[in-house]
Amino acid sequence: MNLLTRLKEQTRPYHDAVERQLGVFDRPWSVEQYHALLRRFLGYYDPLEIRITAAADWPALGFDWPRRRKTPLLERDLISAGDRPDGLAALARCTNLPAVDGRSHALGCLYVLEGATLGGQLIVRHLSQLPGLADEVTFSFFSSYGAEVSAMWREFREFLSAQAEGGNEAIVGAACETFTSMGQWLDGGRTPES
Repeated sequence: MNLLTRLKEQTRPYHDAVERQLGVFDRPWSVEQYHALLRRFLGYYDPLEIRITAAADWPALGFDWPRRRKTPLLERDLISAGDRPDGLAALARCTNLPAVDGRSHALGCLYVLEGATLGGQLIVRHLSQLPGLADEVTFSFFSSYGAEVSAMWREFREFLSAQAEGGNEAIVGAACETFTSMGQWLDGGRTPES
């Protein structure tokens, strides 16, 4: 079984659990609820993206990591929703993150973050139809790459397959850990800082 198939199959229960937990399509969303969700996502993505940045020499690998970072998109949406730029640093950050000890772990985390861009397109379509919400907020984070989302996902899958040799266990493990820790964080569960 190739890596991408293993990732899809072995992360499915974790992915489904986070999707059910969010319940994006199961309830109405107020501006305040959407704002709170974006704050939680920022608290997760920001520290994880810092770890991913440090895990490999991405430019040497031919991977445009700065273009794929979601923290700037979250910050844009939060400022649009009324947060002050200087207040974003004070928002809570997740400390119970997956270990990112090198490139293979980073690739597992990226599999989750990049895969989320596909679901983001469906979320934008849903949320933008809710009365009052689309007039009050922006969807930069969930829109991510816009019309390029499929091409960016395909490019990432090709990069992942080319980089994966020998690190498959670490990649799959990190992807599962990412879903697990993301779900805990979005649910409000944090472990104390060590």
